Amino acid sequence: MAARVLPKPKGGQNAFPYRRTLDHLKAWRLSLPPKIKKATISYNPTTDNHTGMKLFTYQHVPQLKYNNPDVLFSIVDTIKVTQCTLKLTTKKGQRFIINGENTESVEIKRKLTEKLKEITE
Repeated sequence: MAARVLPKPKGGQNAFPYRRTLDHLKAWRLSLPPKIKKATISYNPTTDNHTGMKLFTYQHVPQLKYNNPDVLFSIVDTIKVTQCTLKLTTKKGQRFIINGENTESVEIKRKLTEKLKEITE
């Protein structure tokens, strides 16, 4: 997987100030089903094959949090993590797992959309 180059900050700005704008937060209007109560994202920030989940967390999780205020989001990003996953837990305790190892952030976004269609059917 090719490393993705992030744009350099201008002046004293943050690298991604657009993440704090309403235009960015409203850009991906993905509403999780009401039966989803928790989303847990686990990845190792020092491992190269977890880069896609790291970028997904950095760029798209703020949008998910904004559009789903009732869902608890938990991010586990330590070097002790061996699996790169996004777990969705329902109110009844069912778990749906999306594997993000060696996957680009766009692919994780697509997998999440497909999994949500599967959950709602």
